Amino acid sequence: MDVLPEYRRKGIAAVFTSKLAIEILERGKVPFYCSAWSNIRSVKNAVKSGFIPTWVEMTVKPQEIINEMNK
Repeated sequence: MDVLPEYRRKGIAAVFTSKLAIEILERGKVPFYCSAWSNIRSVKNAVKSGFIPTWVEMTVKPQEIINEMNK
């Protein structure tokens, strides 16, 4: 979610995210929030909105690709 700069740091993203999660629950579905851990603002929004980290996704690359990247 992207909030215009002049409206940031007012809790707008967290309120919207929380309300959306509640709406999803009321429809009988399970809401989930996905963000890269490197996106600190997004992760903070998820936690502030009531989401709890439950899994981490990792990418594994073959050693040959890593060797090429390090050249």
